[in-house]
Amino acid sequence: MKKKVVMSIMAPALLAGSIVLPQFPTVAYAENKESIAAPKDDIIEFQDPGIKAAVKGALSPILGHSATDADLTQENLNKIKFLETAGSVTTLTDLVHLPNLLELLIAAPNEGAKVLDTTPLANLTKLEIFQFIIPDVQLSSLSPLKDIPLRILSIEAEPTVDNSETILGSLSSLRTLEIFYSTSKGIKTIGNLDNLLHLQQISLENFGLEEAPTLLGAKNLRYANFNNNNLSNVPDLSHCQKLIDLDVESNNIKDYTNVDKLLNLPNLSSISLISNLLTTYPAVAEKLNPNNLNANFIDGHGLSSQFAIKPINTQTIQQGTQVEIPIEWIDEDFGEKPFYDFTPQQKEFVKAENLNITTDNNNVSVTPQGSSIVIKAAEGVSGKTHINLSYGGDLTTAFDVVVN
Repeated sequence: MKKKVVMSIMAPALLAGSIVLPQFPTVAYAENKESIAAPKDDIIEFQDPGIKAAVKGALSPILGHSATDADLTQENLNKIKFLETAGSVTTLTDLVHLPNLLELLIAAPNEGAKVLDTTPLANLTKLEIFQFIIPDVQLSSLSPLKDIPLRILSIEAEPTVDNSETILGSLSSLRTLEIFYSTSKGIKTIGNLDNLLHLQQISLENFGLEEAPTLLGAKNLRYANFNNNNLSNVPDLSHCQKLIDLDVESNNIKDYTNVDKLLNLPNLSSISLISNLLTTYPAVAEKLNPNNLNANFIDGHGLSSQFAIKPINTQTIQQGTQVEIPIEWIDEDFGEKPFYDFTPQQKEFVKAENLNITTDNNNVSVTPQGSSIVIKAAEGVSGKTHINLSYGGDLTTAFDVVVN
């Protein structure tokens, strides 16, 4: 599904599929911030080769020559304000030697630790931008970030070890919050995030969220992305008067609750409901971009890329016998295999056990079984039975069974 494409701060392209961030005005850090005093003489021994290499790379333009081990004094390390790693990372311990760091990007194919202890981040008391992009690594915790004046937090990784996402609401300086978890491991509790008064962009993907944060203080919010969660309603962000885009793709949304409120926002450009569980097309839905409704179950309204039940032909069976009929899916437009795959939420939705099954007589019984239905004819009874199958809304199909 689509992702927001915005300008990156620290690198034009980090990794394929990585999170990218909006561009903010450059801050004159050197002029505005007082450096933290630290010992100046001893050469610092680094534990992580990747961070050590990044530090040398950051020092070289500051010193005017290619940095060597002899240059790794605390006096020189105090001068580093921007750091970007290029190699694998096994520990973050060395970050304690960079007290004046303002921007930190850790992004590399991982050949190091599968879990990184984030405790050293608590020492980066001036850090304003933290990007971590190693999809198959877990951060131990987000708690060390609690008292840091971050403006931008961007993470693409495995879910945290300690489920510390509740601290996100305390990061009151945030303008951009983007977290994409590579796998979903249960429901993450994040709270309402109502205190994020400066927030302009939020993206929380694969969190297992059943409710989106209310964000009542985010009056400057422009972009919101809650794709790949378990939301059952479109979030009510009608108080965010500057909202431009809202993405709630791949959730459990079955209706258009709150959409009418959002459509009244003066700057709203898009609400994307791709790959949800929608089965109807009321008047409010007609106001949306049809492409933002792709990969739903809105059958019979001429929309493209909609899942539909493959028509079932008339079945003929003998008294006392049974037949198993698979429930198959097609693209409504083309009558063939759908272009999109089912999301995990949609796979649950289309199970035959969720069907509402009705018949016009008792000549046969119809029982869901896995992704099929089993039709059994009664003994000593013949004739035709009309069967209707429905998942709700307009997502229905009907066929006849003739018993001889």
